[in-house]
Amino acid sequence: MKKWGFKYVGLFILLLVGLIIYWPKTQQLTANIDRGASDKLAEFVLTELVNHVGGIKTTWLDEPYNQADPVTTGHAVLSESQGLLLEYARLTENKALFLTTFDFLTTYLQLPNGHYQWRISGNLDTNEPFTATIDDLQIVQQLILARKQWPELASELTPAIQAYADHFFSVGTNNGFIINGFNYETKQKTATLFLSYLDFSALETLQSELSLSEKIQLADLRKQSLAVVEQSYVSDDFPFYHQQFYVETLLLEQKPTINMIETMLVVKHLAEINQINETTIAWLEAHIEDAIYAYYDTTGTPVTTEQSSAVYALIAQTAAEIGNQKLYEQAIAKIWQYQIHDSEHALDGALGNSETQTVIAYDQLQTLIAVAKTQPIKEKNDEKTAQ
Repeated sequence: MKKWGFKYVGLFILLLVGLIIYWPKTQQLTANIDRGASDKLAEFVLTELVNHVGGIKTTWLDEPYNQADPVTTGHAVLSESQGLLLEYARLTENKALFLTTFDFLTTYLQLPNGHYQWRISGNLDTNEPFTATIDDLQIVQQLILARKQWPELASELTPAIQAYADHFFSVGTNNGFIINGFNYETKQKTATLFLSYLDFSALETLQSELSLSEKIQLADLRKQSLAVVEQSYVSDDFPFYHQQFYVETLLLEQKPTINMIETMLVVKHLAEINQINETTIAWLEAHIEDAIYAYYDTTGTPVTTEQSSAVYALIAQTAAEIGNQKLYEQAIAKIWQYQIHDSEHALDGALGNSETQTVIAYDQLQTLIAVAKTQPIKEKNDEKTAQ
């Protein structure tokens, strides 16, 4: 009896520590935000990008769908975009938008194993049996959080949540690691892991849906995943992370070029669990006034002059997580430089290139989420005045 008692006491302490470390934040960063710009962006997204059944187009311009091309453009819908739209709807307490987005997922993208095919054509008539683990985790996290936020939706959301949880380890993991994806038709798992797919906050949210033995398995997975992230660190001179790890051979791929969207996702995920590297934040603070470019080599030298509003949005979200107001406001200010202002054109309010009409859903959604994660200073001051 003593042996079993010590075992469960130890497990209880482990779970209690986890709850303390990962208890959701109740404070929002207070920041100066151009609400007019963000409102115009939201209006553009909801009127021009969301289609008639609640799917969000990948790009504003339509292009022929090519199922053989891994790069998605045109009016095809990504599970990635749907998950981000769920988060935006939840953060802004837009229950109607949340349900419309959820209905699209269950109608067009959900597979029998509870996970989601990663995309579908704009005509909604293609079968893409591949899943993307990061997108699935984003979706299920938002469903679980929404169920807490709107208890009246439990009967609608719980079946989808449970279906995903029931197949999480068999579909989303390989050799004790998260993996990029799964082919539903061939039942093949990928042997690779993008470090950006390690959404630790989503894994912690998922924990509530797992059995006791699965919770222990998840704790082991998380420990191994953090070790991989630590191994993927480039250097203090360029304090970011490599992109890919091979889960069967346990080898890290070290490419000479770092994609800043991918590596900023790693940084954001670490910030969400209070594991941020302060050297990374110091680097961002030192460079953001000039520019953060889309690609760097491993010495920290930019290899392009291209910038990305999505990179700045991920920096802003990271800053919001750690309460860094100055970095947040600098990143948001960079984003609005890409906003299109043309009241005579449908692209008014969008982030992109008005000449080429290149407007990508990912940029818009990450920015809307970044804005939704903060509370404007003006509203704070108005509250004080009212009191």
